[in-house]
Amino acid sequence: FLPIQTFKDSTPLFVIHPISGLAFAYTGLSDYINKHSIYGINNPYFGQNSSPFNSLEEMASEYVKLVLAYQKNGSYKLG
Repeated sequence: FLPIQTFKDSTPLFVIHPISGLAFAYTGLSDYINKHSIYGINNPYFGQNSSPFNSLEEMASEYVKLVLAYQKNGSYKLG
């Protein structure tokens, strides 16, 4: 995770990286979203010549596991 903005006792917004593979593109969101944590999800295989993901569904499944490891229960905000 890339912690873009953190606030205690807020439902975090998880943003998935753009095509570049890194979530740094979302750092400007903190100017517009107040009092909510924002975490970017980077491609864990960024910079490698190949990716073990064979489909978008496999990638999404892996990212869901990351979010659930961080926040097991509750409502989820995804971007």
